[in-house]
Amino acid sequence: MRFCNGILACVLLNIFITSCFAADQKVIYMALFRGVTEAEQGFMDYLNSQVGLDVTYVFADAESDRENVANFPEDIRRIKPDLIYTFGTTVTLTIAGTEADANANDNITDIPIVFNIVADPVGAGLVNQMNNPSGRNLTGTSHLVPIPTQVNAIQELGEFKHIGVLYNANEQNSILQVKNIQQVIESGTTGMDITSFAIDSDVDPAVAIRQAVSRAGDMNVDILYLPSDSYLIANGELIAVAASAEQIPIFSATDGPVQAGHALAGLVSKYYLVGQFAGFKALQILQGAQVSEVPIETLTKFNTVINLDMADKVDYYPPVNLLLNATLYRE
Repeated sequence: MRFCNGILACVLLNIFITSCFAADQKVIYMALFRGVTEAEQGFMDYLNSQVGLDVTYVFADAESDRENVANFPEDIRRIKPDLIYTFGTTVTLTIAGTEADANANDNITDIPIVFNIVADPVGAGLVNQMNNPSGRNLTGTSHLVPIPTQVNAIQELGEFKHIGVLYNANEQNSILQVKNIQQVIESGTTGMDITSFAIDSDVDPAVAIRQAVSRAGDMNVDILYLPSDSYLIANGELIAVAASAEQIPIFSATDGPVQAGHALAGLVSKYYLVGQFAGFKALQILQGAQVSEVPIETLTKFNTVINLDMADKVDYYPPVNLLLNATLYRE
């Protein structure tokens, strides 16, 4: 195993790129949005555990800046890795393009891509169905627990009748999740109401988040739903402080905010386990499988996670039966 640093790490002053890598190594380009997460750790741990597999990882981190992501395709063309790993919807769309619009000039179409932590691959336009990449040179894993299952988990958490959804108005992935949960709740079978609250990620997050959560409080929201979105996760502490002031509990689509004490509870796929699942798919491709033979999938087992410190802050304690079967976090 070997690591190379971020963008253009091996192309300084046009030095011949292959000098960075041994001839028998497999090179994986790690296209990241917010650094190495548990998802990448799971991915690498899985591959590093495979006897006889020698992997070099080239890391490119956008540092949560969309403009940096735009540099990835050209960087990949210079490095010519054996496989590309992408984190999240924004990075994956930039590198792979949508199924309808992908082209060799703007996107990478000739190198296998394994995406990870993409909430809705179909809704994002990456593929037209989950279990068949439709001839595209990409596959991967989705970490998002099906929305109807999450709504059921919210109902099991307590008598919440009015859900507020915070979302990043500038992130397609976040918008898609809002539409999906709205469809489930507005189907008429849940007995719940839903209101969405947009946050403009281009303005001061302290102001935008406080205003959105304050509006939720004014509208008597019972619980806030936090989609899987890098901006929201990065600003989880601001959201938690604002929600605690309004005495509104938060249900998170991902584990991170609950573990960090920024959300009360969630029904989640652990990033590390999803990363290992993505590693399994990458291994198949590195060993010669066609990408079209490797389906896009989610995990089938999920974890209820509850943060007891946040329960204290919002003065709400989940039912005992949930506490007995959940992963509990406390400082």
